Amino acid sequence: MASDYVPIDVSADPILLELAEQVRRSNRPRVLKRADEDIAVIAPLASVARRSSRKRTTEGEKYSTIAALAGAAGVLPRPARWEDIRETARDEHLATKFGIRS
Repeated sequence: MASDYVPIDVSADPILLELAEQVRRSNRPRVLKRADEDIAVIAPLASVARRSSRKRTTEGEKYSTIAALAGAAGVLPRPARWEDIRETARDEHLATKFGIRS
């Protein structure tokens, strides 16, 4: 539904920006009035995506942390040297990103 609305950038208008921040913080819509006439409603979005400084796991990424990778070590078919694992990971990365096989 939010995609039906035409966005208005309020970053240059401190009054509108403050109003938008108040609505977001309170999570309650506000009615805008002119004298006794209701003219508009400003409402928070149902879900506001907040950016995180933490890297999120993408769909194609199997192990988001070293700890997760270490937990998967038990599923290796045979013990492998670190250099071999690194080379395999590099090859898979290049193949996924650029379609390159070495």
